[in-house]
Amino acid sequence: MDKDILGIDFGTTNSKMAYILLDEPVIIENSEGKKVTPSIVYFKSEDEVIVGELAKRNMIVHPESTVSSIKREMGTDFKKKIGRYKFPPEYIGACIFKKLADDAQRRLGKRFSDAVVSVPANYSDSQRQSIKDAAEIAGLNVLRMINEPTAAALAYGIREDRDRRVLVYDFGGGTFDVSVLSVTSGFFDVDASAGEHRLGGDDIDARIEEHVSKRLYEQLGVDVKKDLALHATLREASEEAKIALSSVESTTINIPFVAANKPPFSMVLTRSTLNSLISDLIERTKKPVEQALNDASLEKSEIDDIL
Repeated sequence: MDKDILGIDFGTTNSKMAYILLDEPVIIENSEGKKVTPSIVYFKSEDEVIVGELAKRNMIVHPESTVSSIKREMGTDFKKKIGRYKFPPEYIGACIFKKLADDAQRRLGKRFSDAVVSVPANYSDSQRQSIKDAAEIAGLNVLRMINEPTAAALAYGIREDRDRRVLVYDFGGGTFDVSVLSVTSGFFDVDASAGEHRLGGDDIDARIEEHVSKRLYEQLGVDVKKDLALHATLREASEEAKIALSSVESTTINIPFVAANKPPFSMVLTRSTLNSLISDLIERTKKPVEQALNDASLEKSEIDDIL
């Protein structure tokens, strides 16, 4: 792949981009210095659009002007009304693609005109075309669309050294997908794909947020839902706690300012507590896994690799 091609993972919750440098893929940081960009668009006005981290901060304060998870609406008749206009998903998706392309240009000092975009394996032709249209509206020529499980297999080093069957368990920010791949003589075939389009990391954040909200009310008598600023702070703290518990057994959630005449709030959240909070969410992933294996006519013992 030529190094001047931009690789884009257009995600439900977050998106990211990469390019090839010295035959190796390199993640490109956005203008905020982050490797991932929230797939969120905030319409400050009919003519002014903000994408990414700044848009995410407006989700609670300005929900009527903020669009998240637009990937779920690609290929549908969805319209977001802002002022006098109604914006289709392709336009909203294009705002995200443009943010990624512009940030890549600022970071590397060159403009990318060609792109390869990953898409869910079970997306229909109309959904794929909708994502392609969004990228092209943003000024990108889509050279190829690659199935996400195939991209995952390539990213984790699955090559053509031997034939194998791979199960890709993709618990994303807003969607859960599981796919069974056959790798034969260097070719990747998606044998089966299943999942839930409304299950992911956002649900884990919500469980943490609910758990902490109860503690806040018990200790300080504060109702988070009545304070938009506190709600936004708690949502951000919940996501940070989830990320931290991926590598440590416990983490502390701190909220320095809760309300006037109220002391700061602090609590410890352990990984075991988190596991108990989300056990039913993880349980919901079993059925799609079994469905994918059944559709591929395979037993669990016949899977060589799990990603």
